[in-house]
Amino acid sequence: MVKAMDSSSRKILVSGSSRKEGLDDKVKKSLHCSTAEGTFNAAASSIFDTYLIPFAMALGATSGEIGILTAVQNLANTLSQIPGAILGDYYSRKAIWMLSQVVGRIIFWIPILLLAVFNVQGAIIALIIFVGIQTFIIGLRAPAWASLMGDLVPASIRGRYFGNRNMITGLAGIAMTLGAGVIVSIYGFSEIFFIYIILGIIAAPIFMKMYEPPAKKTFHYKFRISIHPSQWSKTIATNKSLSIFTIYLFIMNFAILVASPFYTVYMLKDLHIGYFIFSVITILGALAHIVTFKYWGKITDRYGSRKTFIVASAFGIFVPLLWAFVSDPITASLVIIYDGVIFSGINQVAFNYLLDITPSDRRSQYVANHNFFVGMGVVFGALSGGILATMFDGQTFLVFAGLQIVFLASFVIRIFAVALLPKISEIDVKHMKGTPIRDVFWQAMAVGPLKGINNTLHYTFKQPYELEKGFKNNVKKIQYKIKMKTS
Repeated sequence: MVKAMDSSSRKILVSGSSRKEGLDDKVKKSLHCSTAEGTFNAAASSIFDTYLIPFAMALGATSGEIGILTAVQNLANTLSQIPGAILGDYYSRKAIWMLSQVVGRIIFWIPILLLAVFNVQGAIIALIIFVGIQTFIIGLRAPAWASLMGDLVPASIRGRYFGNRNMITGLAGIAMTLGAGVIVSIYGFSEIFFIYIILGIIAAPIFMKMYEPPAKKTFHYKFRISIHPSQWSKTIATNKSLSIFTIYLFIMNFAILVASPFYTVYMLKDLHIGYFIFSVITILGALAHIVTFKYWGKITDRYGSRKTFIVASAFGIFVPLLWAFVSDPITASLVIIYDGVIFSGINQVAFNYLLDITPSDRRSQYVANHNFFVGMGVVFGALSGGILATMFDGQTFLVFAGLQIVFLASFVIRIFAVALLPKISEIDVKHMKGTPIRDVFWQAMAVGPLKGINNTLHYTFKQPYELEKGFKNNVKKIQYKIKMKTS
């Protein structure tokens, strides 16, 4: 399986980017290994991400406890960012990753596996503690991994490479989600948790084959954020691109986590959807997520991270509002597909933009700072969502009831977050400069998906019209110069 996946990723990378960029063999091999390693880890992550909340519900967790579980999980990931960056000053990035993989993905998952096997008193509290520890250890490697990939992947092909990588790893996650749904329906949770450990073991030696280039040494100002309010304006002015981007994602992730942990609860508890149908619905969202990675990658490479991010984020605000009207598996499938398409763009572009605005020699620290503050929004959002879910349980507001009110609250908060989108600054990269946001909107959300009428719509835009007009003017000038010389 590893050889087959490595072969497919090799074809994609060589034909799509590496040949043009002239990447050396060590870098090309590392990119192939990263795709193969990511395949197994993505399959393991699909088990964790998809079935953690259903497992907690099977143990008897309430909506409030699920909110706490999600908050602790994200708090642990947030708190791990700064120590993870500090470790980079003393150990290699590959060593940090391996420590995280062995201890977090393998050793500390064993107690969670035992919770699924034995009936233990206080299982919910134990689950929260073990998930917190496991998540903290896995999160330690995020700054090191971002720094390593930022050095390995040239800026000019990041959109294409991560689009292809995410598509391949996403397919692995989909296959495992479906398989795990069948296994849970027949046998239970212990079997899929054992598979999780095995996948983590397989991924480790593949990653170690990667080449770790030395960190690039260039001078940049040191990024700082003061917790004292009087220093905030100075901090934002000094580090405007990263600061505004971080503030926006703090608010947006707060709004997302108010609602997102309870989509699963809503389907399993309120709509009474079974595990297998739940896995099918989840797969539809994952499919929509991964099949559009490559598409968003092309849009990003053409128009830049900022404009693509703004367009995708504007559509992201409607996700919880749509969930408030979900009433059966069909409508749930439609909404989760929409969610998958939009957040495929948001997640990919956010990572690319973060790489673009962070210098190589300080990338680990910058990513750690960014992830810390964004993660705090996730933590507060999950806690707030748990409180709201408990508060509105059995209550009604207009045509909404229970968790639907929580989804409505998330929608309102996202509207306020969108006000910050225009303040996210452009970065100095080679893309189609001067292209209006409205043209990117039509290209990303209308022209691209509707390829059958691409040529008809494309030339109705102002940007192509101006290009054509400029081309004709240049032709006239050349003709005029030719006439002057011949005369």
